[in-house]
Amino acid sequence: MNHVSPRLRGILLGIGLAIRLVLGAVFLTSALAKLRQPFDFLDTIYSYRMIGPSGGLAVAVSLPWIELVVAICLLLGVMPRSALVASIALSIVFVYAQSRAISAGLNVPCGCFGSSTGEPATVSNQTLVRAAGVLLASLTAYLCDLVPPDVIPSTTPNKAIGDSCPQH
Repeated sequence: MNHVSPRLRGILLGIGLAIRLVLGAVFLTSALAKLRQPFDFLDTIYSYRMIGPSGGLAVAVSLPWIELVVAICLLLGVMPRSALVASIALSIVFVYAQSRAISAGLNVPCGCFGSSTGEPATVSNQTLVRAAGVLLASLTAYLCDLVPPDVIPSTTPNKAIGDSCPQH
């Protein structure tokens, strides 16, 4: 049986909660920026040259809503493990897309937070490190959430079914 002290469990759960809330804010900011500028985001998707027109449209329409649902779940603690798994999956896709754009020498906007914050960041090693940081944070929060509950070992031995009857 894995036993974690209550203090360590509390610390790990607190760290996981803090990271989860920051991730929720990041995904919320990202989703809202993309929803405010849908055509700019569609152009960004196309500039990565990874998928065709219909696939790009599907990603541009669905991704901001997926990010919004993930953000809400992370912020409100609704299905937090599932939201963290989604955060990990999204982060892997973002890291892959940016790595591919950098290796292909593409000069494309990151698309992370839309263009509503001024000139969007161009994919670079800096944006790749930021995406990898979100991935690392997502993994860390997920692992912190996996800390087993504090289990108090039973002081009485397990009884067989017939042992519960009083003996005369």
